[in-house]
Amino acid sequence: MLLLSYIKNHILLHIASFAMYSILLFIMLLVIGEIIYDNGYDRLSIEDTTYTFRIYTDDRSKVDSIVQSIDDYSDILVASEENDYVLVSFLTPISENRNIGMPITVVNKNEIAYLSTVFFYDNFIDINSPDVNSVVVGDKEFEVIGQQNIQLCLPVEIVEVLCLNMDDFWDVARSDSILLSIYKDERMSDGELDALNKSFVDNGITAVKYLPDRISSASKVMNSDEVRLIYIMAILSCLCFARLTLMLVVNRREEYRIMRYCGASKMIIARYILDHVMFVLTVSVLCGSVLYWVFAAFSKDLFSYGGSAFAFYLLVLAGYLAAVLVTSGLFILAKAAKDGY
Repeated sequence: MLLLSYIKNHILLHIASFAMYSILLFIMLLVIGEIIYDNGYDRLSIEDTTYTFRIYTDDRSKVDSIVQSIDDYSDILVASEENDYVLVSFLTPISENRNIGMPITVVNKNEIAYLSTVFFYDNFIDINSPDVNSVVVGDKEFEVIGQQNIQLCLPVEIVEVLCLNMDDFWDVARSDSILLSIYKDERMSDGELDALNKSFVDNGITAVKYLPDRISSASKVMNSDEVRLIYIMAILSCLCFARLTLMLVVNRREEYRIMRYCGASKMIIARYILDHVMFVLTVSVLCGSVLYWVFAAFSKDLFSYGGSAFAFYLLVLAGYLAAVLVTSGLFILAKAAKDGY
């Protein structure tokens, strides 16, 4: 009753507090969500789900046997490191996720595409005859169809990559080892990796692994440069809320002193203070959350970030609540120790 009476007598102060901290939480959710989206922390990149194996064989039938044993892939390619260039061919249709802004070029038989225009023209086109539309690679002539606009993740110099049809690849590849690269939508489980290793063994193939780092999205965010902005926002939010909390406590200082004179313990006073702080914080969080979800539902153009939105909201809210309560608690304890209540 004392709390409700105090709020009623200072209603404008509390309305202003609710509005200010609701908007602050809304801005935090919006900014942090956009940082996560812009940097790709809400989704797995090609580097996160590409599994490459150097297999010491040039036997096409063995490679085909391994590929047939793989399930749930986005696409699969093979690469051969030659002396001055790298040959690449897709054994499956190319995933649209590799598109880097332009349509993916389909390479047919007797055709060749390149990833780097500079590398290709410097090494395969006579400067005196720049209009030539065919080149000889590996003793075979190919029609040049242009640049291949795809994103690759291979342990080779990407600029040196030339893209061929699957049949042409096996005709001109001369390396005694083949890179088999498997791109998936999700990370491979330990069971899938074990099954793939067994497939290598069953085909009598020695394989060297190039596996992606298993870094969680949370770790990416915490170790990114952009997280500094999140830290700054959190610190400012905590300091502002702690200062407001301290003001509310100071305004009720005489009430708490009277309670002490009447025999109330420090724990009881602390509980009343906590009730007040939690009331202001709870109403602010509820209003800020409603504001965020209303904008997310009716102003979709405002938000780029959308994946795992509820989990993201809970994580931000938990961090916000914990930081605010700790900061406010430290401010209140310092003030209580100074004033002796």
